[in-house]
Amino acid sequence: MQHIVNRARTFLRAQIAMESAIRASDSTPTQYALLMAVSTENLTTGHLGDTLGLACSTLTPLIDRMEFKGLIVRNRSTTDRRVITVEITPKGQAVLDQVNAALTPLFEDMPLEVTEWLVAVPDSVARQMAAV
Repeated sequence: MQHIVNRARTFLRAQIAMESAIRASDSTPTQYALLMAVSTENLTTGHLGDTLGLACSTLTPLIDRMEFKGLIVRNRSTTDRRVITVEITPKGQAVLDQVNAALTPLFEDMPLEVTEWLVAVPDSVARQMAAV
């Protein structure tokens, strides 16, 4: 039982540290997740909503705010005007790099088993919530 309590404490400390690093970059955890999602490839707004688990009514104002801040840009498809992709900008990449640099020491000091658990728990919770 103590092992579970220790893991929960580690998880909470990591979550607080992650949120602090994200907020220090003048972003929110949801904005950080969106930047992470589009950092490796441009995603359509529909795919982005699915990836982040956000409804269109939540995603659109989020994209508007991030585009206004210069973190991302929207690109309309030339072949199908209904398709809009979201792309990270150099400013958005700089924010992502800043947060990741702040988080690196946090994860380097953690045992691999705890890091894997930190990744697995949110995925597990998300799957359970999606099933409801």
